[in-house]
Amino acid sequence: MASVLASCKLQMLDNYGVVEGKEVTKTHTYSKIRTAAADSELYALATAINTLTAPTCDSVRAVRVSELASD
Repeated sequence: MASVLASCKLQMLDNYGVVEGKEVTKTHTYSKIRTAAADSELYALATAINTLTAPTCDSVRAVRVSELASD
C-alpha cells in the first residue's frame, strides 16, 4: 500500500482568557500550506502569525492528509 501526501494545514489554538468563569479558546486553521513544508517552517509561520494576532497561542498543529492507494 502506498500513500501520497495530499494536503497540509496549520492549526493554532488561541487562548482568549477567562470569560464569565470559562476559559475561551478558538482554533484557527490555515489551509493550502505547501505539502513539502518542514516542521520548522510551519512553526516559524505560526510564530509570525502569532505576533500579528492579539490572543495568546497555546499550541500549534500540523495536519497532514495522505491518500492511500493499493500498489
